[in-house]
Amino acid sequence: MTYRELLTGACQQGMEAHEALTLLEHLFSLSRTSLLIHMDEDCDEQKISSFEQMAARRLAGYPLQYLLGEWEFFGLPFYVGEGVLIPRAEVLVETALELCDGLFSPVICDLCSGTGCIPIALSKNLPSQASLTAVELSEQALSYLYRNKERHRCDNLTVVQADVLTWQPDRQFDLITANPPYISRQEMESLQPEVRCEPQMALLAP
Repeated sequence: MTYRELLTGACQQGMEAHEALTLLEHLFSLSRTSLLIHMDEDCDEQKISSFEQMAARRLAGYPLQYLLGEWEFFGLPFYVGEGVLIPRAEVLVETALELCDGLFSPVICDLCSGTGCIPIALSKNLPSQASLTAVELSEQALSYLYRNKERHRCDNLTVVQADVLTWQPDRQFDLITANPPYISRQEMESLQPEVRCEPQMALLAP
């Protein structure tokens, strides 16, 4: 079976073409350019069933980001998976960077950090003298936070496991960022299936 046939089959079942192409790139370790050049060549037969299974899960509403195992945020790749919120809201990082403009060694705290995408993006775009703290309660999310911190070598980032509603820091901060839960239970019921796969702890605000 060729790459084109796999792509066509997924699209005929209702999958968006760009998502099917992204899965093909991921599973067969090809760049988009290489994939398009070799579309009519036979693909690795051992991976065909894996692609079909992943495509079926995506069509059932499972997040594409979880299938890929990582997602880009602010130009950086982040590990993601079940139990952690998928990175969004880059405007928060843009605003934080604007507020820190002119500060040589800003002291920043990010609450409800999840993957760590916000404090890590800030760390990579601020002077190395900046000091950052990431606070997260969930054990599952913390595993991704630590992996992403190590991946991007953020030595100026301290990770704290705590409930942000009761945590008492031992220092003052120049800036506090947060992407906290903000969705009501009624709104939760009307969300897309993909979003409902994400942890309620990161979304639901009773």
